[in-house]
Amino acid sequence: VRYFGNLKLGRDKSLIEIGIALDKLNTKHNKNYKLEIYSMDNFSSDISNISCIKHMGFTESDKLFDLMKSSSLLLHVESFDYEYLERTKFSISTKIPDILATGIPLLAYGPKEIASIKHLEENNCAFLVNDTNMLLETLEKALLDKNKRLEVSYLEMEVAKKFHSNSKQSALLKEVIINSIDNK
Repeated sequence: VRYFGNLKLGRDKSLIEIGIALDKLNTKHNKNYKLEIYSMDNFSSDISNISCIKHMGFTESDKLFDLMKSSSLLLHVESFDYEYLERTKFSISTKIPDILATGIPLLAYGPKEIASIKHLEENNCAFLVNDTNMLLETLEKALLDKNKRLEVSYLEMEVAKKFHSNSKQSALLKEVIINSIDNK
């Protein structure tokens, strides 16, 4: 299980919650999943008591896609803390299109008010957790339910083609430019 990105805006707390749930899953199902976190940032609190978390530090961008492709599950996380919600609710991570294009199942953990979570929910292309009480159950599905993993992988690649391809983005940009010229 891998996360790529910064740990700011309370994301480290969300990753700690995932780590705790993953430790429970490992114990319950006699598994040994690791949560590898690739980030230059440090955690704001101690993670030494969470055995599955491995802070990997920074990785070069040319290695990123290969690391994603060799993962069993990829993560997108946001904070549930209200103080960060206002700063993140209109943002969509630039890594989401990259993750969707890999076909590796994505688990998105965060409030449904955030644009990136809404996008994934509207397109049914990720394992979504908007309630911390559902984290362990959703992790179990995301890691252990082969049929659901295949379904999510397929939907991810379809959404990547539909919304995140170069040709689609070029067409959208052209439309915005034409509309802005027409409206002057």
